[in-house]
Amino acid sequence: MSFEFDTDGRLLVRSSQGQVSIEGTVTTSPTLNKTIKRNVSAVAATRTLVNAVAGKRIRVTAWEAQNTANADLVTFQWRGASANGPPLGILWSLASREGAMASPVAPPAFLFETSASADLVVAMAGSGVVNVAVSYFDDD
Repeated sequence: MSFEFDTDGRLLVRSSQGQVSIEGTVTTSPTLNKTIKRNVSAVAATRTLVNAVAGKRIRVTAWEAQNTANADLVTFQWRGASANGPPLGILWSLASREGAMASPVAPPAFLFETSASADLVVAMAGSGVVNVAVSYFDDD
């Protein structure tokens, strides 16, 4: 794994392992501290992206996805608990090298959340690989 800063001062993390997790603390008021976690993965099939935290909801503050395939169409959808769990957003269809993202929000706001004690799952169909990044915090 390697770390470097780009010309805009952003931290770049490179990994050949297919997954990188980054954690940091964001303070939005004197009384509100949330630890923002980030998971960056190459996803080739439906799988859990963020493991459940007992009694807590996973609240997503930002996400990005890009199809890395040369010619394949892939679909993906955020789901709670399992591949057949409740959908947490629309079904995305990404053509070759096409991507999607949501504008980030600052805690305590969030884009979507799982039920308490549920995994955050990315359900995927197609033969490509999707690079996915998700920023989140867990909360009661």
